Amino acid sequence: MHGGEVSQSSEIMLKKWLTKRKFNIDDYVQGFLYCTIVYGGLNDTETLKALYQWLLSDRKLYYTKVPTKNMGDGNDESSQYRIIIPLAIQSEVYGCRTPKDKQFLTRYVTYLPDDLSVCFLYALKDKDLSKRKIVNFETHIHQLSR
Repeated sequence: MHGGEVSQSSEIMLKKWLTKRKFNIDDYVQGFLYCTIVYGGLNDTETLKALYQWLLSDRKLYYTKVPTKNMGDGNDESSQYRIIIPLAIQSEVYGCRTPKDKQFLTRYVTYLPDDLSVCFLYALKDKDLSKRKIVNFETHIHQLSR
């Protein structure tokens, strides 16, 4: 329904990123969230909140080597590494029970970020977001929707 607006927003964001000379932490976080939604296809609000909380935490992630052209043994030059971000989302209606928390269920999501999201993650790699005053999740989403 709003596909044209989304494609225009993509152009606007790319122009903003290309012309901006200095980025602050909130710009990087907002860019990461934008790319995750538009290019990474992660559009579930609870999963996005979990990803935001992951960003503010110690950011544990994994990577795997994936063949890109053929399904060989992965030793050829066409293999690339993909980042895997494990997310745990508490729910009252769907998921698995954990020994620690009997009240809520936990739904596990494995997110493989797109290349642009990885660029923003790389820019944030040395930043400790837990000790900084950054904008909350709802404010970032509100700013992105404008």
